[in-house]
Amino acid sequence: MEGTDTERGSIGGLVGFNKGSVDNSFATGTVTATITVGGLVGTSDEGSVDNSFATGAVKGTQHVGGLVGYVYSGTFSNLYWYDVSDVDDATACG
Repeated sequence: MEGTDTERGSIGGLVGFNKGSVDNSFATGTVTATITVGGLVGTSDEGSVDNSFATGAVKGTQHVGGLVGYVYSGTFSNLYWYDVSDVDDATACG
């Protein structure tokens, strides 16, 4: 997946806004947005993410995460993130 969104937030390599469940999934490629961008999920609110992974560069200016850009609440287990970006101080969740 390669995509760019410079106007809105909650952009993810697989899911933009998660309020349900993401299971046994993966996303690869570059994801770029201004705010709230994640390699797998842009924003998670009361959702779950399990047994999933993301690889690829994730680029943005605020709430940027290799897996999830922003978390309101939710549960997460057995996740993998491989940072291939050139971001200093990169984190799994923004």
